[in-house]
Amino acid sequence: MLFLSLRGVEPDLAVVTLLVSREGWRCSMARHSNLQKQVLSLYRNFLWASKDKPGFLPQIRAEFRKNAQIPRTDIMLIEYLIRRGQRQLEQLRDVHTKQMGAFVKTKQKERNSEEKQKENQ
Repeated sequence: MLFLSLRGVEPDLAVVTLLVSREGWRCSMARHSNLQKQVLSLYRNFLWASKDKPGFLPQIRAEFRKNAQIPRTDIMLIEYLIRRGQRQLEQLRDVHTKQMGAFVKTKQKERNSEEKQKENQ
C-alpha cells in the first residue's frame, strides 16, 4: 500500500498522479483550474457517451486534440467551446443519434471559383 503526504496542500486542490517509469515510482502534483476541470469532465463524458456508438470516438478525440492548441489565456473561446461541447454531448446522448456529421472548411480560392461558375451559368 502506498501513502502520500501532502503537507500544506488541501487534497481537493491537488491531483496526485503516480507515474511508473523505468526508474521507479514518481509523484507529480498538478493543479487544474476550474476551466481545465470542466474540459476534462466534458471529455470523460464524451468518451462515456460514445461507448455504444461506433465511429464517434475518433472524431471526439480529433476535436479535443485540435482545440488543445488554444492558449489558456483565451478564456472566452474556451468557455464558448465548453458550452458548445455540452450541447453536442446532449445530442450524442440522445438514443436517436446514429451518425455524426462534420463541416469541412474549403479553401477560399475553391469557393471563389465555384461562385464564378454559378454566375456564368
